[in-house]
Amino acid sequence: MHPLIYSCKLVEIPRNLARFGLKPGDQLDLREVADRVEVIAKPKGLIAWMFGGGAKPVGQIDEAHCRCLRPFIEEARRFRIKVVGIDGFVKEPKGVSVSIWVDS
Repeated sequence: MHPLIYSCKLVEIPRNLARFGLKPGDQLDLREVADRVEVIAKPKGLIAWMFGGGAKPVGQIDEAHCRCLRPFIEEARRFRIKVVGIDGFVKEPKGVSVSIWVDS
């Protein structure tokens, strides 16, 4: 794998971002929905586990970075997405930055 995007701040993050319990180093997944690329994660905690804690979007990749990702998505390449930064406090995060690596 080689780095494609070293750091990308996610846009359109949900208001309840704290329920995902994200921290630097956590691995996430990508999902293409219509004309955008979402980053998804499973909510953490007992309540999420008990009441269907399936993967949900934690934000979207901005348009500039999407243009860079699209050729690799179309080729069905494998990605590794990791959290590299959290804006705000862990209990009340205001934003998330991720790095994206692609299979060579």
